[in-house]
Amino acid sequence: WQCVVGLDAHTGFSVWRTSECYVNATFGNVKIILFKAGPEPRAELVARARVEEPIVRESTMKPAMHQHAIDCGRRVLSNHIRFNDMVKQIREELQTAYGGVWHCVVAEEGHVAFTFRHLAAPYLYVTFGKVCMVLLSVGHIPPAELMAFAKMQTPEIIGCTLQPSAKQHALQCASLAMGEHSDFAGVASALQADMTKACGGAWEVSVGVDTHSGYTSRGADEAYLEAKFGEVQLVIFQAKAGSEP
Repeated sequence: WQCVVGLDAHTGFSVWRTSECYVNATFGNVKIILFKAGPEPRAELVARARVEEPIVRESTMKPAMHQHAIDCGRRVLSNHIRFNDMVKQIREELQTAYGGVWHCVVAEEGHVAFTFRHLAAPYLYVTFGKVCMVLLSVGHIPPAELMAFAKMQTPEIIGCTLQPSAKQHALQCASLAMGEHSDFAGVASALQADMTKACGGAWEVSVGVDTHSGYTSRGADEAYLEAKFGEVQLVIFQAKAGSEP
């Protein structure tokens, strides 16, 4: 059995085969794919795969990462017989080398089928003989790509106590900041400066991936706005009077 867990919009990966057991489900923004990759591989299957040239079916990896991933696949075929042992070694090596969260699927070709719908995250689908491998990063899309998508989205208001004019001003400034900056800190800094200048007082801003931020500000006696632009969560609030040291 193998499993892939990640943000739904980031995972960009589906697996199915009607003759095997699988489930593909989402819990809010979290996507979980659990499936039976087939029986344990036969020794002769792995032995054959070790001498086969890799065939790349799909890839969005940069050249250096692409070659590293293929070399890693060769090594695990030489070191292991069981698919799950191969998965563990590949995942650990890629997470150490590139950071973020990586998943790997190793199975006998014909037992699973794959489709990809999100090309921004790096992934590789390669076969060694009858052994297929999928290596993909989940929940690790560069902020610049999130911003490019977010600035085109209609904001979803989660909560707001701002006056209508201040609310509209904040949303417009957020959209402009996302167009001018490719990192979360840059957007937050620009928005904080603009709100302080336009509305006075001390303002705080939090910007991050929606399911990663883990932060809200909903005091009944403070001005705040919490909104989502696609996958990007934005929280703006005015510190209470007298909170300055």
